Amino acid sequence: MSALAHALAEEGRFDDIFTQVARLQAERDAARAQVTALQEANNRAVEEIRAARHGSDHLRERICALALALNPPDFQPRTDLFVQACFGAEIAADRLERGDRAAEEFFEMLQAAGYPRERLPSIIAYVWSRPVGELHQEVGGVMVTLAAFCQAHGLDMHEEGEVELARVWTKIETIRAKHAAKPTGSTLPQLWPVAEGETYVPAGQLDRDIGILLAQIDWLAECSGEGPEGEDAALIAQIRSDHEARMAGIHASGEA
Repeated sequence: MSALAHALAEEGRFDDIFTQVARLQAERDAARAQVTALQEANNRAVEEIRAARHGSDHLRERICALALALNPPDFQPRTDLFVQACFGAEIAADRLERGDRAAEEFFEMLQAAGYPRERLPSIIAYVWSRPVGELHQEVGGVMVTLAAFCQAHGLDMHEEGEVELARVWTKIETIRAKHAAKPTGSTLPQLWPVAEGETYVPAGQLDRDIGILLAQIDWLAECSGEGPEGEDAALIAQIRSDHEARMAGIHASGEA
């Protein structure tokens, strides 16, 4: 026994020291056990969060896959996204402007179908001579009659809508310029004198189709969370680069 232990024993404090040491060791062991329990709880929480995130990601991927397999995201919100990106929120919400464009597009559709222009005034006079209908019902009527019109002409109105929405995303600058050129408050999109009997013939059909294809690839990649890989990705990147270069050249020549 050491001199210190002898001294403590003589003073009657030897047992007290061992008692205190034992108590401190017990408290230390309890503290360590508590720290270990907290660490294990933290690890479990981290694993649960990781599992939840993985499950959420997996669920999102499954939902996107099912959405693509069944139906694409709603057409109307995606159209609104384009209109706001092209013109801004104020013009997108301008009801008179939207009415002008809806009338213009409807008449252009009839024109493309070979509908006789001389029949329009009597139909317009007939409609405005009748009581005003409910807007929601009339919109439904437009949808029904458009579906019947497309059926008669051998067209799929949903497919044609998707193709056109993809196309206009590639024409934003042209559409903006056309809108900016119109007289303030005019129903017309721009001043555009057309000679009698003139026929509009679309140009750059290949570039149009490539632009639509690229837009569809981007949309599918965004929905599924997965894009082209390997040789496919390299090929698409090259096509995109060539297409953007051609469109920039066309735009530059148009400005010149």
